[in-house]
Amino acid sequence: MVVTLDIKDSVADKILYFLEHFKDDVTIDCKNSFIDDMQKSIKDLEKGNLEEIRDVDKYIKELSHEII
Repeated sequence: MVVTLDIKDSVADKILYFLEHFKDDVTIDCKNSFIDDMQKSIKDLEKGNLEEIRDVDKYIKELSHEII
């Protein structure tokens, strides 16, 4: 069965977290760059590829500009 979902970015991480628990039964094929970035981030965390954020306020401002 193929299901196509159009979801808001604010719930994408929650859905991906839920679906991640069904790795053997669910395949995620995303065309949304945000979701692609989320999946890449999950894989980076699993591999230990981390980036240190020194100025949290500046980082949050940059993210807020990307979301808008």
